[in-house]
Amino acid sequence: MHKLQYAQFIYLWGGEGSGKSHLSYATCDSDSILIPLKTLQSIDAERGVDAIKGLESYQLIVLDDIDVVVGDRIWEEELFHLFNRVKDGGKRLLITASSPLSELQIVLPDLQSRLSEAVVEKLVALSDRDKWAVVQQRAAARGMKIGDEVVEFLINRTARDFHTLFTLLEKLDEQTLIAQRKITIPFVKKLLGF
Repeated sequence: MHKLQYAQFIYLWGGEGSGKSHLSYATCDSDSILIPLKTLQSIDAERGVDAIKGLESYQLIVLDDIDVVVGDRIWEEELFHLFNRVKDGGKRLLITASSPLSELQIVLPDLQSRLSEAVVEKLVALSDRDKWAVVQQRAAARGMKIGDEVVEFLINRTARDFHTLFTLLEKLDEQTLIAQRKITIPFVKKLLGF
């Protein structure tokens, strides 16, 4: 992780469920911005590209899912210019994708050159138990305790993606506060209708 701490450009890639988006959101603070390119890509290219102009005022810019916009020359040109502005301003850029850099179908050689300057790291999908360990850590940070017996009960009864797990955590947090109860198997059964 030491090399990531000081890198100006970071390229994180991994398959579905590897935690790219979760990690992207976790890196953001008040002096950073996250751009969900998958969402912007659904807009026409010129309007979507406008959303990434002027971002170099942030210390950290996070471009989530760059692989969905590469191959489109309009997007690639603006990304190239963004890289240059970030580099000149001494800012940082975190990029995520589902595939390795070598598999991106980049049209613009200059963008390929800029991306080659990035520190590249692969994210490996967590096991179900590891995902629940992350949920337990997040719960502990909120002052909640989800015991191992509750995890064992839920592990085969819930979806295993982080979005679903964190939504469940939100629901448990809210309902335990309302009911003034600990998170137990009977409470979870009643709450989730198991």
